[in-house]
Amino acid sequence: MLFAAVFVVPYHYFGGIGPMFAAVARAKPGLPNWSVPCGVRSACWAPTPSPSRFPGKKEPPIVIDLATSAAAYGKIEMARRNGEAIPYGWGIDSQGPVTTSPNDTIAGGALLPLGSDRERGGHKGYALAIMVDVLSGVLSGANWGPFAPPFALRQEIPDRSVGHGIGHFFGAMRIDGFIDGGRFKSQVDEYIRVFRATKPAPGSKGPLIPGDPEREAEQLRRERGVPLILPVVEDLLDISTKTGIPFRRG
Repeated sequence: MLFAAVFVVPYHYFGGIGPMFAAVARAKPGLPNWSVPCGVRSACWAPTPSPSRFPGKKEPPIVIDLATSAAAYGKIEMARRNGEAIPYGWGIDSQGPVTTSPNDTIAGGALLPLGSDRERGGHKGYALAIMVDVLSGVLSGANWGPFAPPFALRQEIPDRSVGHGIGHFFGAMRIDGFIDGGRFKSQVDEYIRVFRATKPAPGSKGPLIPGDPEREAEQLRRERGVPLILPVVEDLLDISTKTGIPFRRG
């Protein structure tokens, strides 16, 4: 068998999946409807992420873990909690215009697709999201598009269901069914080294390989711990009070 696929349905949100891959693999998790297609003003599909992992021999793997929206929902939420504006092109408000307010994006607005508007290639991000949604939702028998159930308390439950919960698609390819496994990993190593050796642009440290930011963040968190902003601490304290589970500050 050269390719294997597994669907998990019904399921829930499955964040941070990228680092979990042990081989060349691909996952397409479904999500509730937070994003808006080009030319539409209300959210009707998810910023469906599409992570992939390509292992090397000596170099760390290429780990591609991205949302098909201009920014992940978590970045909008963090901006809201920090009282900061979001970059232009990330989201729209409930009436359709682009907004830099995370509150307006969350309260009835939506995330724009990868690329933002059509002039900036947003239709391509929209198309990628459809591909992921069909594989993880339609093909798995789960809900898709505007019918995916929410997991955030502030979101409304869809009026009807067209499947079973949220679906996830996982795929894995057998490398040596196409090319010698050792040669493939050596080529991935060379691929990474070629890109790392390219001349950096002015003011830049050079190209990042997908997975580099996450590895750097992991190393910092292991050394210094996980930083928590005050609103998150307050939420945790509130949960601690309601559940009776002690919250210990570091």
